[in-house]
Amino acid sequence: MNGWKRIVLGGLGYLLFFVVSLVLFTFLTFDPTMFAPRIERAAKDGGITLQIQKISLKGLGGLEMRGVKVSPAAKPQEGEGEAADPPTPMVIDRLIVKPKLTTLPGLLTAARDNKPPRIEAAFSARVGEGEIESGFLSFYGESLSAEAEAKSFPLARVPLSGFEIKGLKFYAPTLSGSMDAKVKLEMGNRKNPDTWNGDVQLDLKNPGISELKNAIIAFPGPKMQSGNLKAKIDRGLVTVSSLKLVGDDMPMNFTGTIKLNPNFAASMSEINGTIEFSESFKSRLDPTFAQMLPPKKIEYKGPIGKLAAW
Repeated sequence: MNGWKRIVLGGLGYLLFFVVSLVLFTFLTFDPTMFAPRIERAAKDGGITLQIQKISLKGLGGLEMRGVKVSPAAKPQEGEGEAADPPTPMVIDRLIVKPKLTTLPGLLTAARDNKPPRIEAAFSARVGEGEIESGFLSFYGESLSAEAEAKSFPLARVPLSGFEIKGLKFYAPTLSGSMDAKVKLEMGNRKNPDTWNGDVQLDLKNPGISELKNAIIAFPGPKMQSGNLKAKIDRGLVTVSSLKLVGDDMPMNFTGTIKLNPNFAASMSEINGTIEFSESFKSRLDPTFAQMLPPKKIEYKGPIGKLAAW
């Protein structure tokens, strides 16, 4: 081998050794906890309260977060279906995020320049006995794009608010059962529902409410066998083609539309359908509440936050 070839190959070898050593040293000494406040702040800008208990590196480019608590940051306004108490946060046991190669440097640059970051990442999660198998999230400034597919997601982890029925305020109920879900959402501007598009499909397994209670009364909620929700979002208008519960306690079948508002409780809805309550279920209710049950056929037009008031 000629001398100059040995010199070039030797130089490339030293360069490769330097790059590998640099990457390995960075990986072993890098402190990923610096990302937690930035991620929480970015989520808050998107209207979400996010708390991360523990964060660590996952491979060379991913982040693993444990004990993640997620809840809506915004509260309904007075007069638009105000909740009796704030929604309980959804707890994600483990969340793995794998950002695109340009995302992590972008977070550091954005923090330095005090600008909103551009985040694009694939994610998966473990929630109780269920999981989000595949998901993708992209947002920058006011725009957001997201896709997710979940299997056996526990309904008990869904964050709910308290509600009011004809003057009686109830605490946030706890759901039971599980669901498979496919969700796709595109927001050109998170503050402008006219730029929102997407699809939602939920298949429910043994859905139910464990208990309904307030400061005075408490009684068991309905238990069902199955259910589904199919909806399409087109420029902020949700068309619900199917909202169905199948079972003995409270079978229901609804269709309708919802014109979305950034404050969801103020979203205007037109909903039509039927709901029935079995005699067995009625016998388990407090007599005062049993008298408040709606008629079989329901036609409602108004803010979604006041739907429970019938």
